[in-house]
Amino acid sequence: MDKVLLFGRTNVGKSTLFNKLVGENRAIVEHEPGVTRDINFKDMEWAGKRFTLLDSGGMEFEEEDYFSKTIIEINNEMIQQSKLVLLVVDYKMGLTAHDKELAVYLRKKHDNVIVVVNKNDNMDDTWEFHELGFDRYISVSAIHGRNTGDLLDLINENIDYDPSKDDQEETKRIIIVGKPNVGKSSLFNRLAEKERAMVTPIAGTTRDFVEEEIELEGKKYVFVDTAGLRRKRSIYEKVEKHSVYRTVKAIERADLAILMLSAEEPVSTQDTKIAGLIKEAGKSVIILINKWDIISDNKDDILKNKVQEIREKLHFISFAPVLFISALTGQRVKKISNMIEQVFDIYYREIPDRILNDNFLPVIKMKLPEVKFIKQVKKGPPHFLIFASKKLHFSKKRFIENVFRENIEFEGTPIRFIFREPE
Repeated sequence: MDKVLLFGRTNVGKSTLFNKLVGENRAIVEHEPGVTRDINFKDMEWAGKRFTLLDSGGMEFEEEDYFSKTIIEINNEMIQQSKLVLLVVDYKMGLTAHDKELAVYLRKKHDNVIVVVNKNDNMDDTWEFHELGFDRYISVSAIHGRNTGDLLDLINENIDYDPSKDDQEETKRIIIVGKPNVGKSSLFNRLAEKERAMVTPIAGTTRDFVEEEIELEGKKYVFVDTAGLRRKRSIYEKVEKHSVYRTVKAIERADLAILMLSAEEPVSTQDTKIAGLIKEAGKSVIILINKWDIISDNKDDILKNKVQEIREKLHFISFAPVLFISALTGQRVKKISNMIEQVFDIYYREIPDRILNDNFLPVIKMKLPEVKFIKQVKKGPPHFLIFASKKLHFSKKRFIENVFRENIEFEGTPIRFIFREPE
């Protein structure tokens, strides 16, 4: 599908326009320049045509900090990949020197540009913006939704679409979660083989989701890099609160969660809470211990102790496989793809009634004769219906899960049980 890029200086309303066009709050909107640090994107359909809408970080040539330089590099790549660029300007502020600078910059890099004059609530004349030197202009009010349908029509006129090239199979979604600064974005960029998420030693530099379709060993997945989930008392900004809420919702939408921990730090209360969110959402899970390259002495003992600590503190996801990696150096990162595929095979496995009742029911009935029949009723994660002739105590239900886990490979996958028993 063609890509359409929202481009412009900071605080002209790109993220508000993005949210209005896609119909959901995917990009964080706050009246603070530079809030959008990462690329947000959404596959869309309008009037029979499909395309991918991209929301970019605001361009600031004058700033010398790491964030601004990285945004310029990322935006350069997005411009090259896009079929159409929408240069968003602010009607209320008027034409600025920075707008002119961006127009000169853009004319050198792309020949399919539409100027979108945002915040024009009354659809007034926009003659001053024609000084930017482009052929096509349209006024919108993103916050009120005015003229956004006309903008979508104009987008359709300037992109190509071949429905025969659509991939009908829904790509599995993998979300990377963890505390700030454990290396989520470093892993994301290592897997994507490009810098899409900002990587700095500063905790919390990823505020928006970053999504990328990545091919690993011939299989495509959508990876989602998230803002680090902080302790509640440190979430004081409105932006941070919204970002945490969206991360929780994103876990619910994912098929698999990669929980990243740091080899440098003990498992914290916050790590435990994040693991609990994954467990509660019923997602398959892999635990990655990052920054393994930093550990130089007594690696065998540290590895053994770390796994033991994880199994004790995160006992409720004890089924999760653990892999020690270095996202920075790439050490053991290639093992992730095989682990992902194995976990997905288990997550979506279907076990025939015959195997359940001929092989595993007798083991259960040795201790629980009241259990009469087992049937798998759902996958992703596996759900099993247990028929019993009398009510089962919690400890007996836990025994049933233990029998399943001891006799069937469920690594990385939660199991759900539905009990049919007398009242």
